[in-house]
Amino acid sequence: MVLFSQFVFVSIAQGSGLVFDYVSSSNIVNKIDQDVVFTCVFSPSISPKNVTVHISFPGSNCSEFDMVKMETGKFVNTTSFSTIGSYSFFIRATVDNETVTSISRSFWISTSLLDRDNDGMNDVWEQFYGFDPTDPSDAYEDYDGDGYNNLEEFRLGTNPLDADYFEFVMVYIDSHFQLIFLTLLFLLIALFCSLLGMRRSTKWI
Repeated sequence: MVLFSQFVFVSIAQGSGLVFDYVSSSNIVNKIDQDVVFTCVFSPSISPKNVTVHISFPGSNCSEFDMVKMETGKFVNTTSFSTIGSYSFFIRATVDNETVTSISRSFWISTSLLDRDNDGMNDVWEQFYGFDPTDPSDAYEDYDGDGYNNLEEFRLGTNPLDADYFEFVMVYIDSHFQLIFLTLLFLLIALFCSLLGMRRSTKWI
């Protein structure tokens, strides 16, 4: 399983150099209630103070968390999240009595690392068919007008862009093969018993 690291260079000038070498979060997609690590590294010539990470939650709420110095110029904060959705964050610090702020970056909290918007459809599948893996509402769209929305087509393994009813018939037969087989077997047994009964009745006449 590949986890996508979010490695971001930040171009904020302080005097003749850059303030941040980079700012990152653990992954673009993170699982609910699991730790997300925020990291920033300052340029060697910078001596930052009061380093904090500011996180915007779904619904526009924003919280500030202190970052811990791990080594020279490197600061880290670890936080977990219990709300599914899209988040953003930036780093703020005091440098030479001035407040500096990194660019804002985004990340997702989901129940699955493979489904960032938590709409039940795999991101790779959505991108393959041209849907938006950051828009959960497209799960309930019926692009090909066949009566099955995108989420249902994902679960069935059918093409959401092609209203091929034969495909649905084959998928249904495949997924209900045992039930169809037992039904046909029951009908054959019933037919056999009926014919056998008719034959015996004919002999008595």
